[in-house]
Amino acid sequence: MFKFRARIGGKFVFGEEAARLYYNNNSKSEFFHTSAVFMLYSGMNDKNNTPIYDGDILKIILDNGIEAKYICRFGITQREFNGNLLDISCFYFENILTGFHAFPIVHNYAGKHDLEMLEIIGNIFDNEDLLK
Repeated sequence: MFKFRARIGGKFVFGEEAARLYYNNNSKSEFFHTSAVFMLYSGMNDKNNTPIYDGDILKIILDNGIEAKYICRFGITQREFNGNLLDISCFYFENILTGFHAFPIVHNYAGKHDLEMLEIIGNIFDNEDLLK
């Protein structure tokens, strides 16, 4: 089973409650919530071991002191491989300023995994100010 969180009426619900809403929505049962927004867990955690969900806003501070912000997204992105452009369905991090789709690097310039440096600072629903 997938791990979800759901946003309903301005608050988040997690775990079985979110999954129950999701599966009830898809079966069009009497519990259908048209206002619910579902976010899938990425399978990754940030530097504080906080689960990263689709729609989370993250920051990373680079060695030169520059802060970059990303949105965790799930969808189709493209990468060139051996001269071919491939569509990849996956979680990726969209740079808020440039729109570039990045993947976590296992061994980055600092000799760390990117997830050891990324920190959740909000989400696209509650923190629109971070999207600027």
